[in-house]
Amino acid sequence: MLRMTPTRRALRVTLGYLVFGVLWVLFSDGALNLLELPLALYSRVQSVKGTLYVLLTAGLFFWLARRELIRQARRSQAAHQREQELSVHFRSIFEQAAVGMARVGVDGRLLQMNTRFCKFLGRSEAELRALSWQDVTHPEDLAESREFLSRLLNGEIQEFSQDKRYIRADGEIVW
Repeated sequence: MLRMTPTRRALRVTLGYLVFGVLWVLFSDGALNLLELPLALYSRVQSVKGTLYVLLTAGLFFWLARRELIRQARRSQAAHQREQELSVHFRSIFEQAAVGMARVGVDGRLLQMNTRFCKFLGRSEAELRALSWQDVTHPEDLAESREFLSRLLNGEIQEFSQDKRYIRADGEIVW
């Protein structure tokens, strides 16, 4: 199905409104002229005709606006549902990974970690959430990690890989 661009849709609605308005004026004025009404009555009929035109076009505008808002709501709902599905899919992959993984916030806090990461560091998820990646990184590897992170946040690089040491809860150093 070929989708119409917003500009083409707006043009189509505007042209429809223009045609409707021109036809309304021509035919209603023509019909009034055929009736040969007295001037006072003619003036009142013109007012009624104008009011009726405003009511009809307001109804048309309401219908078009409602239709567009319903479309937007459906698109938003579909996007939200897709986001939820992707989130569930990501969480499944994240949890079932064969290696320890953690998601880190810009401020360095550990936001999310899988079970293997917790076991690797000998800490519970709650303990790790109270820490930052700097807290579990070996002090000799901190400078390099900070440099990579700075370059990543500045947009100089898109990703990085680093072999580094971590400190477990029992003090053991692990790679």
